Amino acid sequence: MKKIILVTFSAVVFLTSCETKSVNSQRPENINVSPTKENTLINQTESVEKTVYVSKIWNEKDSLEVENFIVKKVSHKVKPKDLIEADVTDAIIQKNGKTLLKLDGIYHGLGNATDFALFPLLGEYQKQLIVSHTVPRGGIHYVIGFSPNPKVIFDSRDFAIGGEDLAIEDVDNDGIYEVLLDKSGDFFNFVSSEIPFVTIIFQSDKQTQKFLPVNHRLPENASEHIDGQIKRFNESKEKRFSAVLEILLTYLYAGKEKEAWEFFDKNFQPQDWSFGRVENKEDTKIIIKDALDKDPIYKFIKNDLNAK
Repeated sequence: MKKIILVTFSAVVFLTSCETKSVNSQRPENINVSPTKENTLINQTESVEKTVYVSKIWNEKDSLEVENFIVKKVSHKVKPKDLIEADVTDAIIQKNGKTLLKLDGIYHGLGNATDFALFPLLGEYQKQLIVSHTVPRGGIHYVIGFSPNPKVIFDSRDFAIGGEDLAIEDVDNDGIYEVLLDKSGDFFNFVSSEIPFVTIIFQSDKQTQKFLPVNHRLPENASEHIDGQIKRFNESKEKRFSAVLEILLTYLYAGKEKEAWEFFDKNFQPQDWSFGRVENKEDTKIIIKDALDKDPIYKFIKNDLNAK
């Protein structure tokens, strides 16, 4: 019997079919609806030409061949309880007509987009498959390797991060590309124009054969980015709390805990806006720390630093 599991995050529902091998499993809450901020997935060294936005290289057809496998986009109608019927597109990987891997799509009332592309992330001799399921202001992203069979080597849901696009860039100039995604810091009901974002860099790890967060392992890259943020903040006449939070988070994801809270203590000021406000520094710290304690990226970075 086919079993359907519905997990709802605001307007988004994920559907898991147990008939074929699926990458869906238990995931952190509130992970895939991530507001997209225009042009935030920037090359932090200002060398735009070596950054590739994956939305620019999507395969134009509904299927493609890679190695001895076929990647297909398939669609089915879904009618969750109390929600309208909509088409959901999935991605499947087949060999000799047998489905080996199924990447389930996202339910949305307007439907979802499923796109894929091949790109040599791990060097010039073999291409990996990038798959994105996106809806307005949200999405999930995968990287699939093919040695010898299809295997998920990056799943954005593992790190509670999404968005409508991702970038790939050889950040450290070693011939291997990193995956870049924006992490939202909307802990205080900001208006959309003020939501703080931090670009998280995911790098292929030889031991686990997975893409893992490495902002803290690239100190020169992080320092250059933070220096630019602080320069713009100091030159600004209006010291917005959202800007303070963005710099705080950039420090924290870079593993610079001490510098992060020193900056916050120095620059915090009570402020209110259309949908939220902050009044007390210590109470605000508690809200931020509670949110970070639930964040898989922040927890991974802290554990990785403590293990050294």
